[in-house]
Formats: sequence, structure tokens, C-alpha cells
Amino acid sequence: MDFAEELAAFRARTTDPGCRALIILGTRQPVTAALLVGTLSIERVAFLLTDETGTMPTQVAALLGVDPSGWLCPSGDHSTYNGSRNSDTRPGNMKGA
Repeated sequence: MDFAEELAAFRARTTDPGCRALIILGTRQPVTAALLVGTLSIERVAFLLTDETGTMPTQVAALLGVDPSGWLCPSGDHSTYNGSRNSDTRPGNMKGA
């Protein structure tokens, strides 16, 4: 199944929950992200990426045939809650918790 067929099938079985924005984690799954962006009526898209997934917005945009320049992609490696790979972010160990 090509992406256009997959997108049409996803749209047919997915109810738009009415979210205005979508934050996508850099999970190396551009097809899943493209299905969501292409189906939901969202105003804003943001990607939290890692060093290894920095090209994901471009991949998603290519699947959808859109320009990704309006999407928010904060710099840095967001592989954990606070962007630091080695931080212990369990609730009892977070600063200020």
C-alpha cells in the first residue's frame, strides 16, 4: 500500500479529537507522524527530536507534500524529559520535586 492509500484509510477510520496542536516525539516513525499530521485538523506541529532523528520533520513533510518550515523543532537532543541523556527524571529525583 502506498502512502496516499494508507493516509486515505487512516482518515476513514480516525475521528479527529479536535486538538489544536500536536507534539511529535522523534521516534523514527515518520509514516505514523505523517498520518497524524495529515489527518488531524491541527494548527501547530512541534517535533522533539534527538541527534539521530533530526531529519524526521523533512521525512514527514515529504510524505505529505508540504513545507515543514512552519513546524517548531527546538534545537537540542530531547532524548529524555529535560534533554539530558543521563539525568534521572523519576518523579522523586527531579529538581524542584
